[in-house]
Amino acid sequence: MPVICLYTPFSAEAECRPLSRTPLARLRNRARRAADMALWTGMGQWQFHFSTYEDRANTNRGDSAIRLASRALIEQAFGDRAQIIELGWADFDEAAAERLNAQADLFVVGGGGYYFCDQSGRLNARIARDAKLLARLDCPVVSLCPGMNRNLGAGGEVVLHPDSLPDLKAFLAQLDLSSVRDHVTRWALAAVDGGRAVALADPALFLAPQGTLRRDDYGSLWVGLNLAFHGPHSTAHLHRLVDLVAQVAQRLLSRRRCRFFYFVHSDAELLIPSLLAHAGVITQVIDAAPAEMVAHYGLLDVHLAEMLHSVILCSNAGVPSVSLAYDVKHHGFAEMMGQEQWCLSIHDAHPDRVAGMLLALADRRHAISEDILARKAQLRGQMDDYLDRVAVLTVSPVSG
Repeated sequence: MPVICLYTPFSAEAECRPLSRTPLARLRNRARRAADMALWTGMGQWQFHFSTYEDRANTNRGDSAIRLASRALIEQAFGDRAQIIELGWADFDEAAAERLNAQADLFVVGGGGYYFCDQSGRLNARIARDAKLLARLDCPVVSLCPGMNRNLGAGGEVVLHPDSLPDLKAFLAQLDLSSVRDHVTRWALAAVDGGRAVALADPALFLAPQGTLRRDDYGSLWVGLNLAFHGPHSTAHLHRLVDLVAQVAQRLLSRRRCRFFYFVHSDAELLIPSLLAHAGVITQVIDAAPAEMVAHYGLLDVHLAEMLHSVILCSNAGVPSVSLAYDVKHHGFAEMMGQEQWCLSIHDAHPDRVAGMLLALADRRHAISEDILARKAQLRGQMDDYLDRVAVLTVSPVSG
């Protein structure tokens, strides 16, 4: 039975871990939340920060979906022969490398924004750290669709800083097989690996839905909504985007009877339905595990989302989305799916334009859905071919 280590942003054990607060700190936190809302509704002063609205760590539903989908893909590729152990990015150190070297037959660098770089093109320090740790492993090492993350603002193409190239070269040299989640990442890595990496879809595109749901209203346009509120960058844009979504909703309501559903992709976002309600947009909140969320996405007619994995899980269900892009990864996924025309930078988003795009999607919903599902099937075939190559590497595992 091969032992496979799956390396992702966080493990199942670390997911949704409660933050430690003293009773006094919790009281202060709740007072801050009340003050934030009072200042906004009473005086129009915007003081909201994502960290105030977090009670748990590692609540990003997209990262959870990646982990779950990657496990399922590996289990399907290896059948019941594999034992999967999980390792989070923050937990890989010398002790973990020593432990894994004694038990692992395969190390899988999973998805998410592993290749994160700043606006200058400098990569996250974990690349250099992990290159040294992976060099200590005797087992094969492969990647399963990690991606390049870089906030928009410095052009669409990612050019890595020369200072980061040696560390990246050392890291990529440890990979027996290399795959990435889009061509944006593949082009960025090509400066070092010559285009060796295979561009595949984000594993979350293949997460199996859980639950059977039925619509109770076929006379309305069902519209999904999602905004990002999980870091400093998204916090800086939230005020404008809440106003944008409210104006888009009003334009849709002037043309069609609509129902709005807010999809929560991190715990801090639980604030956003209240902000939208204050702006006159009433939503039904969908706060569920990723597999259940896919089933809920399948009920929609169209979707408007800022979080990339809100778009990915919606595409998984075959429902078209307008993607409000704040990162190069949004354009990478849109290109992968052949849906580039529906991906719009947050810097270029205007209420009339976004509302028009959603109405156009609604008019062509069935044809576009067929295109999305056909592309998903094609990408699944490519994923299966890659995993077949991965499975060959464990024919002679190092552990019994």
